[in-house]
Amino acid sequence: MFSISSCDLLTTREPEKPDGSLGIDLVEASSPSEVISNLRTAFEGKNSVNYLRCFQTKDFESNLEFVPSVDIFSLNPEEFDNWDIASENSYISALFAASSSGMQSSLELSETKMNNRGNDADYNATYKINIQHNRSDVIASTYSGKLFFKIINDGNDHWYINYWQDINDDSSDSLGSWSLLKINFSN
Repeated sequence: MFSISSCDLLTTREPEKPDGSLGIDLVEASSPSEVISNLRTAFEGKNSVNYLRCFQTKDFESNLEFVPSVDIFSLNPEEFDNWDIASENSYISALFAASSSGMQSSLELSETKMNNRGNDADYNATYKINIQHNRSDVIASTYSGKLFFKIINDGNDHWYINYWQDINDDSSDSLGSWSLLKINFSN
């Protein structure tokens, strides 16, 4: 005679979050301000999937146009000729891979201005990025400048960034713009 003991084999359990989510949930971007909030949260949480969603329609399509800062464009014009969502994915994935979970990252936005016109909005801000990383060939860990986003509604009550202009910060404490960060981690 034998007995079978059970360890709740047939009970359901809470599903695990997929790899890469870091437990950070994306808020459905039903307004331009939610896109900005998602961008900050995804960047600081080093979540590339949620970061890229800020540049995509509800159906995961993207027509991102990125205009780099003048100083970086003058040195690397060919790098940004065809910058698209795949380029953005390559850079952000490399950046987050070089910044392990114990390393700090922050995206501060100040002097913000949102002009909402119904189905699109203009967003201006001054940014400061601090991101620790393990790349010895990249010295800078602080980047600053100004940005301009055009945020549009895809017609399904989902907002996303489809135009991004990066603008130099002329202050003496700036080590480079977001464009430089993209160049440093896109190669």
